[in-house]
Amino acid sequence: REHFITCPADVSNETEVEKLVATAATGLGGLDTVVFAVGAVKPGANVAHGESVTKLDVSRMLDQFDADALGAIRVARAIAPHLRKASEQDKVVTKFILMGSIGPGANGSSCQSASFGYNFAKGAVKDLAQMLARDWASFCRVNVVSPGPIITKLNAARMSPETVRGKTALDHT
Repeated sequence: REHFITCPADVSNETEVEKLVATAATGLGGLDTVVFAVGAVKPGANVAHGESVTKLDVSRMLDQFDADALGAIRVARAIAPHLRKASEQDKVVTKFILMGSIGPGANGSSCQSASFGYNFAKGAVKDLAQMLARDWASFCRVNVVSPGPIITKLNAARMSPETVRGKTALDHT
């Protein structure tokens, strides 16, 4: 199989995730590689630099966690049967790749300490990848990719290489 599709979806809705995965599997004739690249930053889930973490809006932080970590679990649950089937029937090496972040850092530290909600969620994604790698070892390779800053319209003002924060993040990548 050499076909791919990109599918924006609300991963906080389990029914939508299940429909999306079923549609993708049917449309492509099966799934053997899935990349989960959630791109959510929830306002209020993070604090301004220098502000106390106790200023966080906990409900917004939970929204961030739901989008990143719980969304990844919902996708994993929906794709597992398809990846297992491709591995067993088609004899292909299946892959599930999750998008992490340099934010949480290798040892839990962060050069973006104000991004607590984001780092909390991405740290959980990294841990999920490790657990799935063990659980799915018989039929799937699981990896997490943690790129450096990806400059978008959403974060350009604070993360471009011309800013102190952006330069620091790039230096730590």
